[in-house]
Amino acid sequence: MGTTYTHGGLSDYAMTFQMDNTANRGWWWGTTTHSNAQAAMSLTNAGLASIAGGVRIGFGISDTTSPGATGLSINGDLAISGAVSGDAIATQSEAETGTNNDQLMTPLRTAQAITSQSSGSASAMTRLATASLAGDTTADFTAFDNATYETYMFILSNVVLDIDLAELYIRTSTDGGATFDGTTTSYITSEASGTAAFFELSNNQGSTSGEDGWSGTVWVYGAGTIERTRLKYDGFYISSSGSPVNVNRSGERDAATDTDALRFYASSGTLESGTITMYGIRNS
Repeated sequence: MGTTYTHGGLSDYAMTFQMDNTANRGWWWGTTTHSNAQAAMSLTNAGLASIAGGVRIGFGISDTTSPGATGLSINGDLAISGAVSGDAIATQSEAETGTNNDQLMTPLRTAQAITSQSSGSASAMTRLATASLAGDTTADFTAFDNATYETYMFILSNVVLDIDLAELYIRTSTDGGATFDGTTTSYITSEASGTAAFFELSNNQGSTSGEDGWSGTVWVYGAGTIERTRLKYDGFYISSSGSPVNVNRSGERDAATDTDALRFYASSGTLESGTITMYGIRNS
């Protein structure tokens, strides 16, 4: 026994176990059945400890639970100085799959998991094109990729027509925008209660100060199938009389063929201002 020991939490007397400083010497604990190459525990004079079974740390003076056969159980904070390695770290495959709940995630594995998961979710919707309107006669969208996307969404923000009482229309194309179908029987729409030459988003739309255009969404379904392409348009605008108008309409092409371009235009005049953005929704 000696005094003035200050290693770790010591600051006074301590019972000592001393060995000379010859390398690889130390202390051994074992049973009568252990060989010299076996032990329950060993400790070198350099402080290297080997314990054959499990260890429990921090559970208090009244802990009566036996440690597990292997592993380390800690009650309290774990402060690690240095790297964690081995089977406890998730592999790239485990991180990207995201089903294992007993592995540690490094910053690299976390980034790999986010990239993998987002490629199947957030990136399922992709912005394909945007038109910033400024007195355009038409706004044509030809960025259809029907092998990749099965549904398209157009977001219209404050699309203003330059002539009061004009209307906002849509037509579709099957030849990449070279021509757009516009006969009186090209479409069947809810607003026409029958066939029409266009999809009608507004009627007598206002264009004076404070009447800030058409805002909402247009969904295009089945563009890549040899079936009738269907449109659903929901939005809001101010009429030429200054009254708010809610739009909840739908329609379809009156022909079983694909769609690979879309045109927005006014019944008269131009598309004075606003933006239209096209998004593709990936095939499942």
